[in-house]
Amino acid sequence: MNLRLMDLVSARRWVSITLTLLFALLLAACGSGGMGRGAGCAPADLVEPDNSAPASGEIVLDMNPLFVWGYTSCEPDNYQLQVTTYGGYEYGTTYTELTPLGGGLILNEVLDTALQPASQYEWRVAAIHSGVMGPYSYSTSFWTGPICATALLKAPQQETPENYAVVTNEFPPMGWSYPDGCIPEGTLLELDTDPNFPGPNLAHGFGGPRIGQIPLDALNDCTTYYWHVRSENPDGTGPFSPVRSFRTDFTGSCTPPPICDTSALVAPFPGQPASGEIVDDLMPSFNWFYPDDCDPQGYRIDVTTYGGYEFGTTFSGGTGNPSLVWALADALQPATQYEWRVAGINDTTLGPYSSSTAFWTGPLCTSATLLAPVQETPADGAVVDNEFPPLGWSYSGGCLPPITLLELDTDSSFPGPNLVAGFGGPRIGQIPLDALDDCTTYYWRVRGETAATPGAYSPTWSFTTNFSGGCAGGALGGASPTGLALRNLNCRAGDSQVFLETGFFGQDDVSPILGRNATGTWFLIPRGLGNTNCWVSAIYVELQGNASLDALPVLSSPPTPMPSPTVVPPVAATATSQPQGGSFNVTDILIHVDKTHVTAGACPERFTFTARITVDGPGTVQYRWLRSDQAAGPVETLSFNQAGTQSVFTTWDLGQKGQTYTDFWQRVEILSPNSLLSSRAIFSLTCQ
Repeated sequence: MNLRLMDLVSARRWVSITLTLLFALLLAACGSGGMGRGAGCAPADLVEPDNSAPASGEIVLDMNPLFVWGYTSCEPDNYQLQVTTYGGYEYGTTYTELTPLGGGLILNEVLDTALQPASQYEWRVAAIHSGVMGPYSYSTSFWTGPICATALLKAPQQETPENYAVVTNEFPPMGWSYPDGCIPEGTLLELDTDPNFPGPNLAHGFGGPRIGQIPLDALNDCTTYYWHVRSENPDGTGPFSPVRSFRTDFTGSCTPPPICDTSALVAPFPGQPASGEIVDDLMPSFNWFYPDDCDPQGYRIDVTTYGGYEFGTTFSGGTGNPSLVWALADALQPATQYEWRVAGINDTTLGPYSSSTAFWTGPLCTSATLLAPVQETPADGAVVDNEFPPLGWSYSGGCLPPITLLELDTDSSFPGPNLVAGFGGPRIGQIPLDALDDCTTYYWRVRGETAATPGAYSPTWSFTTNFSGGCAGGALGGASPTGLALRNLNCRAGDSQVFLETGFFGQDDVSPILGRNATGTWFLIPRGLGNTNCWVSAIYVELQGNASLDALPVLSSPPTPMPSPTVVPPVAATATSQPQGGSFNVTDILIHVDKTHVTAGACPERFTFTARITVDGPGTVQYRWLRSDQAAGPVETLSFNQAGTQSVFTTWDLGQKGQTYTDFWQRVEILSPNSLLSSRAIFSLTCQ
C-alpha cells in the first residue's frame, strides 16, 4: 500500500466531510427565511450538484467509499447517487442509492455495496424534491486500489488494437488492463512509427491509471505504428508490455507490405516474454516485431527448457502468416527456466533466428510456500580449479522466490563481506565478484525471499580451491595422479548413481584424479560443468604411472539425494574408440567451433559446431552430439552412398549478463556402425 497516497486520500475525504457539516450547521443557524437553502425549494429550482470526492482520477483504497458533493441552490428532500463500472450507466454494472428523506443537508453517502478492487468506476448524483429529480451532476471517474508494490509491478495486458491489426480510425484507442488485482499510480504509453521508440511520442504518454488512450493528433494513412505501455510508481517502474504494431488504412486503398525476398530475410526482434521475465501463464503468448519494410510469409517459433533447442524439451510451431504473435498449445512446467527464439520463413526456407531469450515461469512463492533452494554445484567438499567457479542451485516447491540471496565467504558464519553479488531475482547460478584465492576453503549457502519474509537457508556447503594442483597439505598435497577412461563415463555430483550427472569423462581421455571415496569405488575428477569436480566409477578408470589406489587421498562423500533420472543416457560398456564391425566403419571425425574465445556485450551468444565424419564405404551412421553441461542430443542418422566425408552441424546459444563460461565444449559420439568419440571443440565466453 502507498502510504503517501493513502494519507492524501484520507485527508481529502475528511476535509470534504468537515466542510459539508460546517455548511449544514451554518444553514441551520440561518433558519428557513431570507436567502437560506430551505427557502422555497421547488422542482424548478433543482440544479446539478457539484461532485467533490472521489475526485477525477482519484485512487480510493476503501471498497465502500464515501461520496461527497456540494449543492448551492435550495434544500431538496434527498439525493440519488449512481456508481457504475466505467463505460456508462446504461451498459455497465450500476449501483443506485438514495439518501434518507429530509437529508438535503447531508451531502455525502457511503456506498452500501462493496466495489471491485483495481477497477475503474464513475459516479454522479442528482437532487430530488417533491418526487421530481433534478439534473445529474457531471460524471466523475475514479479507481479503486490496492496500489501495486513497486517491486512487483508487471506489464499491463494489451487488448486493442490486436497485434498486426489494420485500423480505419485516425484516432484509434489503445486499450489495456492491469493484472494481479492492483493498479499502479502512473502509466506510460509510447506510440511511434519506429519500434525502438526514439520519439517524439505520438501519444500523451504519462498519466495516472487508465484503460486506454488515443493519439495526440490524427495518424497518417498507410503507415505502420508501434506501441507499448508500462506501469510506474514514484519510486520505480515496471516492465513494458510487448511491442505491438498496427497499420492504418482509412479508405481501404493502402497497399499491404510486400513479401520479403527469401534471400533477404532478417532476424526478428524478440518482445515478450522479455529476458528474465517471470510469466504466470503456463501457456504464454510470444510477441516480436520484424525490422524491415516487408513481411515474411510466416514465422517459426521454438521454446525450450533453458540450455539448448537440440538438447532440452522443445516446443515448436508457426504462425502461417505475418502475424507477430503466437501462443503455445502445450502447458510449460511451473517454476522453470525456458528460452525462446523466432525466425521468418518463406515456403520451407527459414531465415535467421532472433537472439534466444531466457525467461521463467511462475508462480511466485508466498511466505507460506517458500522452501530452501537445492544446491547442486560445486558439491559439498569439492576441490575446484577455476578462479570463478559457478555456484548452482535449483528451486523446490513448484514456485519461484521473487528474491534470491546467495552468500559466499571464507568463514562459515558468513560475517562478510559477501564475495558474490548476493541479492537478485530468480536464477540458477552465479559466479564470484572477483577471482577467488588459491588453496582456500570457501563456504556458501542460498535462500529465497518474498517482499515480506526471508525463507530458510540451504545447508552450508564448502569447497576448496586448487588452481595448479600444487596446494600443500589437505586432500591435494602435491601433484595429482592421472587416470585413463576405459569407456564413456558419466561424471556425477556424488559417489553413487543416485546423484545427477554433472560432467562427462570420454573414453581414452586422461584426467587428474583428485581423490577417492572411502571404499575406493569412485574417483573425484575435475570434469564437472563449469570446471567443477565430479565423481566417476573407479572400475572403468585405469590409474596411470605408479599411482596406487591406497595412495589417493580419501574424500568425504556428499549427502545422498533422492534418486534422480539420468540426463545423459549411459553408453554400452562394450563401446570402444577403435573401428568395429564389418566392411563399413566410421574412420575419422574432425570437429570445429566457429569461435573459441568470445567477450560479448549482449548475450546469449551463438556458437556453431561443425563435425566432418569420414567413412570407408556405403552405409548409414548413427550419431549424437554431447555437451559439457551433461546434455545429449537426439540420435541422428547420416547416409553415405560410398566412402567419403560429410559434415554435420549444431549450434549452442549460451550466456547471461555478467556470467563467464570457461572451457565449455561439444563433441560427436558415433553409435553405429562402430563406436567412436571425437575430440572436444572447446570454447570460452564472457558476457559483459
